[in-house]
Amino acid sequence: MKLIFVFTLILASASVNAQTDSVYSETSVDIPPAFPGGPGVWVYFLKKYGLEPVTDSIKNTAVVTFIVDKNTTLPDVRIMNGDQIDKKLIDRLKKALSVMHWMPAILNGQAVTCRTTKLIRLLN
Repeated sequence: MKLIFVFTLILASASVNAQTDSVYSETSVDIPPAFPGGPGVWVYFLKKYGLEPVTDSIKNTAVVTFIVDKNTTLPDVRIMNGDQIDKKLIDRLKKALSVMHWMPAILNGQAVTCRTTKLIRLLN
């Protein structure tokens, strides 16, 4: 009987670990990942690098998708339309994103890894 109980605990533990290793979308979590301090601080941070967030895709706008892991780092950053935008924008994005730390997404009260997408453009 003890062996069955221990085996059940091991399976339950493996199930929890499998769930925490998943990458969720912004729409599948209770609270999406966020930049510490909120949208105003996000805008201020980007402007320090000569960038700004936008809501519509306009000329020289980068579509940036990245994973915010449950430890607040960005292990997977991709510029989806890099071949269509200015090299200066790509260089500034890489520099800015290399120092970012985000608040992780929350699902069922637990921090989870989540993919997010942002539109960012180069300021003059």
